Amino acid sequence: ENIERFIDKMVVSTRSFSGKTKTRGEPLLTFSQCVFLISCVNILGKLADVLILILGQMPTVLLLLNANDVNLTIASAANMPFYSFILIGVVRRVIEDCLYFFSGRWYGKDIVAYLTKENRRSKWLKVSKAKMRESERLMRQYGVAILLVLPGALTCFAYGMAKRGSRRRTFLFLDSLGAALRVVLFRVAGKGAKKAP
Repeated sequence: ENIERFIDKMVVSTRSFSGKTKTRGEPLLTFSQCVFLISCVNILGKLADVLILILGQMPTVLLLLNANDVNLTIASAANMPFYSFILIGVVRRVIEDCLYFFSGRWYGKDIVAYLTKENRRSKWLKVSKAKMRESERLMRQYGVAILLVLPGALTCFAYGMAKRGSRRRTFLFLDSLGAALRVVLFRVAGKGAKKAP
């Protein structure tokens, strides 16, 4: 909490669709817009997964579509230039993480309520309110450490949901740092994978 207060002191006002002035933390996007953007990012990611054999020869395109751990390792082993690798990897991960963070911050309770309702009708969806409460509790206590060590979609969604009062710059700083550490880690892993017989 002290780290978060130290990193950020920003308050932004926006206008809502009703015309009333809203302060920091109020939705800038509708629920449907958040779902649409997350769907687009996930479709691009799945496209990269399906075309991984072709895109492995084009590491820049591979990372632009999806900078997951596997693709980072492949791009590193393909000798992608260091600065391009770091820049594209971090920016791509942070953009996706921001979508999940703000979706969790603005609509987290609604999304969890929908998923737990669907859980009763679906055999493949396993979401319980107890698990979500436990995740939220862990994020409140250890969110900064978890975000640094395991940045990613679900972590950012849970962080946004649990830390609704946290500042945007705090999240952006922590997530960028966590993403940079992860990208550098997989740069080293990719180089090591290429040297292995």
